[in-house]
Amino acid sequence: MAVVVGAILAWLATKFIKIIGYFVGVLAGAVGLPLFLSMFGVDWGWLLMALIGAVVGFLLMLFLFDWGLILLTSWAGANAVAGKMAAQWTLGATIATIIFVVLMAAGIFVQARELRAKK
Repeated sequence: MAVVVGAILAWLATKFIKIIGYFVGVLAGAVGLPLFLSMFGVDWGWLLMALIGAVVGFLLMLFLFDWGLILLTSWAGANAVAGKMAAQWTLGATIATIIFVVLMAAGIFVQARELRAKK
């Protein structure tokens, strides 16, 4: 069932890439900004940080779609992996931040290279 639903959603994503991009931007910003800022000890309240992140994610996608998609997917992926690694192995905040930055930079580099090759 999951494979069928995934295939349908993947097909829809290719047909409605702009709408999906805005949706991904809002979700990545709303989830990512509170996680990202908490790595640096910033605590403004989850809802406020999620709202700010959602607006920033939407604006990135609105004005810089390709680069917004690259930044937000790199950010979301690095957050997910670094957060899971930090929780799984009880890593310190400094190590988790270093892992996050390295993974995000790698994601940006690989996707930017693919974008240049496509154009």
